[in-house]
Amino acid sequence: MKPLRFKHPMNGYILEIESPVLWALILGPIFFAAKGVMKPLVVCVIAAFFTAGISILVQLIVLPLYARSIFRNHFLSRGWSEVADESPVVPIQAPLKSVVSAKDTSISLGEDGIPTYRL
Repeated sequence: MKPLRFKHPMNGYILEIESPVLWALILGPIFFAAKGVMKPLVVCVIAAFFTAGISILVQLIVLPLYARSIFRNHFLSRGWSEVADESPVVPIQAPLKSVVSAKDTSISLGEDGIPTYRL
């Protein structure tokens, strides 16, 4: 199954969630909380409290079935955009050439022993 990938609107961070159905089946609502989605955990704890724990069995069946849509709705409603699987993740690289050359800079020690850089 394809992983879910979401891109943060401000800093471009890409969050990748691999096999959410499997992890939701194994860990239940704790997996959602670990990924920052707190609503399923809160709902599951309240339901377990009122049903004396019987709802945990239902949660282990229902949460994995809707794991992908829960993540998709959570992140899209908060402004994240879904990234297609075909687009590669390109790391941010520093420019190859420096704007200031080495001969334009000088380093000297101040009176307190802290280096001072002059351009």
